[in-house]
Amino acid sequence: MDFLKNFLRKLVTHQYAKLFYTFTIAFALAYHAVYLCVFYALDVKPMYIFNIFSVLLFTTLLLITNKLKSFVLPISIFYVEVLTHQLWAGYYLGGNACFHYLILLSGIVPMLTFESRIGLASIFSLFTMVVFAYLETMAPNLQAQQAIPAGALYTIRATNIFVVVLINIGTLLCYTYMIWHKKYSLEASIQQKEIQVALQSKKLLDYQNKMIISLANLVENRDTDTGEHIRRTSSYVELISRAAIKNGLYPETIDETFVQHIVRAAPLHDVGKILVSDDVLKKPSSLTPEEFEEIKIHTKEGGRIVSEIIGDNEDKEFVQIAHDVATYHHERWDGKGYPTGIKGDAIPISARIMALADVFDALISPRCYKKNFTKEKALSIIEEESGTHFDPTLAELFVKLQKSA
Repeated sequence: MDFLKNFLRKLVTHQYAKLFYTFTIAFALAYHAVYLCVFYALDVKPMYIFNIFSVLLFTTLLLITNKLKSFVLPISIFYVEVLTHQLWAGYYLGGNACFHYLILLSGIVPMLTFESRIGLASIFSLFTMVVFAYLETMAPNLQAQQAIPAGALYTIRATNIFVVVLINIGTLLCYTYMIWHKKYSLEASIQQKEIQVALQSKKLLDYQNKMIISLANLVENRDTDTGEHIRRTSSYVELISRAAIKNGLYPETIDETFVQHIVRAAPLHDVGKILVSDDVLKKPSSLTPEEFEEIKIHTKEGGRIVSEIIGDNEDKEFVQIAHDVATYHHERWDGKGYPTGIKGDAIPISARIMALADVFDALISPRCYKKNFTKEKALSIIEEESGTHFDPTLAELFVKLQKSA
């Protein structure tokens, strides 16, 4: 019931009111033009003259349709014309020739075109029903003032039947169009909203990616690496992840979405170093046990920072991968890593991939405390530590990729 009320209210306040008004006036114009010809042929001058007036009236109303902001006055004129015409036809032609159905129809039209004036439309409709019932009751007693041949009367009745059919078909087409238009408009609106949401999401994602890169660069620049470490490790994790998909490794975890997430998350793996002092981070010699303990805090702090920065992101899978990469990329396969000492498959797969990329790039890159190793030497170290430091399956895959590159 509420749905019906809302639907009717939208009808009388929406642009569909103009559609019903235009259809009604156009139909009235065509109807009176037909009867103008009929009464001219029958030589019924009073009805012929009345139809000339009606045709001119409805032509004028139709021409000014686009300039109207309200349909109350023209529909009121339409209403009075129909009622007067039917009474006039009943007086001259008799009750059997009068098309009373149009009176009932004219009572429906205000409900669809009187905008929000529900009270006024209801008065018109109620009055119409009373007049319709009265005329239907009195029709057999209305005697024609002008004799109408049986054939002419038959023509009038046939025309009325044709009009009834035309009205129903026209109404059905109008409602069909209205329903289609409403559905199309709704679908178009939903599609537009989806496009806007997608664009907004892309802007947000781009902004978040820029923020991630900027933050990561800030950390890496303190380590005199100028951000190249970020670019290279991101390339390595993508290379390993896509190769894992191609070789059917860890299919329950590694897929295209995983690849996109870990590539975005890789720059954040050392974000926790922002809390490590420059004296320790840039020390050119070996670290003391105390200094090593200080630098180890970058893993847990990195996970915390990631959660605080992007924890509200709707993509929880990305947040989890970014957290795992920052927190666990220094864990070892044999359980001797930090910060938690987990081992084997307990280490998140994203962190195991990150560990390979991070260590390999650290080996082949110069640091303030060491010179760079050759690519061959670095791969040899990874092979030696496969199964101890690194996931043996991923380590084997990465070494093959690098050797064949």
